[in-house]
Amino acid sequence: MEASAGPGALNGEHIEEQARWFLPEAMIRYEAGGAPDAVRVLRVRGVSMEPELSDGDRLLVDTSRQAPAIGEMFVLWDGSGLVVKRVELGADDSGKPVLLLKSANPDYADYTVLVADANIVGKVLWIVRKT
Repeated sequence: MEASAGPGALNGEHIEEQARWFLPEAMIRYEAGGAPDAVRVLRVRGVSMEPELSDGDRLLVDTSRQAPAIGEMFVLWDGSGLVVKRVELGADDSGKPVLLLKSANPDYADYTVLVADANIVGKVLWIVRKT
């Protein structure tokens, strides 16, 4: 599955399993604080999170952790596509709760989405990058 660091990957676009990674349960549980059965590997697509994330990086995402935490990186459906962003909780002008979705790349504007319209997939635990 892919999460966009840009305009958003369509939900049905990349959902089939392509490979299985076998990571030690203790590494996930004790080093990352994750739930081993809930960890999924996603590929980054796009450049809006550079230099933190690059196109082709892999993300280990804990799908059991869906409560947004200030400044943490999450994969979520923003109403248009699946994205990976840093998340902050706020309110719009009418007081409705929103998520502020922040890109690392200054060429991409931060934006908000109503909490009711967002679906948080999970918290990014680790980034895996080829060197």
